[in-house]
Amino acid sequence: MFVSMTAFAVLAMIILVTVFNPLISPYDFIRDSDLDGYHDDIDDYPHDKSRHMVTWLQLDIAWENTSTNYTARIADVWVIIQGEELSTSILELGVNWLPHYMTAYDEKIGNLAEMNGQWVNGVKYVDNSPVGIFGTGDIFSFDVGVFEDHPSDVSIADDYGYVVAYFTVVD
Repeated sequence: MFVSMTAFAVLAMIILVTVFNPLISPYDFIRDSDLDGYHDDIDDYPHDKSRHMVTWLQLDIAWENTSTNYTARIADVWVIIQGEELSTSILELGVNWLPHYMTAYDEKIGNLAEMNGQWVNGVKYVDNSPVGIFGTGDIFSFDVGVFEDHPSDVSIADDYGYVVAYFTVVD
């Protein structure tokens, strides 16, 4: 009987340690894979200790259009959730084309840091001071020849694919 009780106690202890261990628990509401203090069920980045919630940026855009380009200068950035600055190296630019004559489609344009100062598929991004940080003063230019007949929404996503900001190209 003593052996049975000891075996039961050891088995119960193993189960309890497994279930309530934040590294190996089978339950998301207990498991904390990166040990940042946020359980995996509420942690948008369960394997990145430096962040836990998707950043959401509200952009104030000042349009400076010419006959050849639609130019969007970021006049201000309001951080709605998770007040951390975002590096341009983790941000991807995408365009959701909304043509009048067919269904909408998305096109990934590229990484902001890599396309800095270059035209890519009718879009140019210029990173202004502080360089490497997405924010006020950064400029997006859209070639009128490409975007004139295609109203479109521009999305900026982080390295996990979460959209952190978007705006509509002037149509």
